[in-house]
Amino acid sequence: MGGKLGTLFARAGHEVVFSYARSREKLNRLARDAGRNARAGTPREAAQGADLKARNWHTGLSDLENRSQNYEQ
Repeated sequence: MGGKLGTLFARAGHEVVFSYARSREKLNRLARDAGRNARAGTPREAAQGADLKARNWHTGLSDLENRSQNYEQ
């Protein structure tokens, strides 16, 4: 859901940071496919200065924090 929304926003001209996926490769692919207004980053980077935050609440916060630490390494 977030990937589709982010892609739509990026293609409409908004700056988008994809920051959560099962793998870094998927994040990079989402950003590349969404176009020039999108990039992959950490959850922290996505939240800084964001006007809108979209998140899939299926996974717990601790899982998000664990994945964030893995991406920042």
